[in-house]
Amino acid sequence: MREYRTPLPGILAAMLESGVNRVLALDHQSSQRLQRLDGRMLQLDLEGVGITLYFAFTSQRVEVGTRSSFEPDTVISGSPVALFSMAAPEGAGQWGGPDSRVNITGDATLA
Repeated sequence: MREYRTPLPGILAAMLESGVNRVLALDHQSSQRLQRLDGRMLQLDLEGVGITLYFAFTSQRVEVGTRSSFEPDTVISGSPVALFSMAAPEGAGQWGGPDSRVNITGDATLA
């Protein structure tokens, strides 16, 4: 299990958890969607910055942390720029370069 020298990865995890759950609260169908993901784990490796985040899905919310004792169902790895390019494909030409790759291992549906 990875140990970080600064609190920044933990702060990032807390901010992401709060933001994701606030956005989910805006959609009345989120609870139905989350029930399909209940018990699943996604690992996000931010290459170049050395941060790994774990997204655990429950029937009510998404929990984000820097540690997990569970094996992930899906692992997504890439630089922050590559991940942003994947999330916003219309701007990919502005952000991504030939080295901007995202790797997905495991359940692509969860990704």
